[in-house]
Amino acid sequence: ITGATALTVEPATTDEFVLSDAGTLKRIDYDHIKGVHKNVFFVHTIETVFTHNTFKKMEWDTPELDPDSVFDATNEKWVCPANGTYFFHATFRAVNGDGYIEQMINSIYKNGSAISSKSNYWWETGDANSMRYLNNSVAFSLTLAASDYLEFYMYLYGDGTVTNMRTLTAGTYWGGWRLY
Repeated sequence: ITGATALTVEPATTDEFVLSDAGTLKRIDYDHIKGVHKNVFFVHTIETVFTHNTFKKMEWDTPELDPDSVFDATNEKWVCPANGTYFFHATFRAVNGDGYIEQMINSIYKNGSAISSKSNYWWETGDANSMRYLNNSVAFSLTLAASDYLEFYMYLYGDGTVTNMRTLTAGTYWGGWRLY
């Protein structure tokens, strides 16, 4: 490939480029410079029932996307495969079938200890049926070492007569990938 050659398709991973490094010509495979998300995963929750006013570890379904097997579905956690900086996003949706939800807290745990929490409140307006659902979303990046692991815990607080507070499969998910 020369400067006069227009690419019409993506190069093969073994195609080489020639670079000048302070006057020294070097070859590099396209595989080393192409942009690829590594260690990507995406998982939905299974419906998880919560006890009123208690933190509980989130329960996740089998990952929909996990080509590098970085999500440990047996232990409900993501395990860092290599040193690097990673981006994560998660959305939580909860419902109380028997009343309203006043508060939701989502806590991120690293290696078994809480490192951050996000809280979402709703204050009663007098209509106990007006707030059966509550949503919370987080997005963050972390620099991690190989074998570090992340887990999510959730806390739900309702109207005190809660018997049916749970996460919803549709709308509760967690995903991420390695940035560099």
